[in-house]
Amino acid sequence: MTRPGGVVVLSIREAYYDTAGFEPLLQALWREQGLSVLQTRMSARYLQNARAHYLALHVA
Repeated sequence: MTRPGGVVVLSIREAYYDTAGFEPLLQALWREQGLSVLQTRMSARYLQNARAHYLALHVA
């Protein structure tokens, strides 16, 4: 993803996050890769009627 100490910022449409199973994937990355959450904006405004999740992650 990035070097240790780096930051990864991602956005995922809420509908896709829910149907594609991103929660277990992120949990595994936190456990196995030492990612930690810096900030999140869940179910935030995206486009028109769509919502998205925004996450900033720190790489250990």
